[in-house]
Amino acid sequence: MAISIGFIVSRRLRRNIDDLADYYEGLLHIADEQSRQAESANRLKDEFFLRKPLNLDKLRQALRRIGGCRTRSARLEPLPAARA
Repeated sequence: MAISIGFIVSRRLRRNIDDLADYYEGLLHIADEQSRQAESANRLKDEFFLRKPLNLDKLRQALRRIGGCRTRSARLEPLPAARA
């Protein structure tokens, strides 16, 4: 009886370990993909700032290509005059 209980417990424990290993493997794949996306975004940023003059429309386009970034409207409003 004790042997069969030990066998059942060890089987369940092994299944739980395998499930955890699969879960962490999935997390590693997600982290790897996000790292690649961050590197790509960083390269795009470097290319934009090092090779091109600053242009707000091009900056907004670059941010949209990176994905998920929100930008403000194209209109720039003057700062309010400072009070004396």
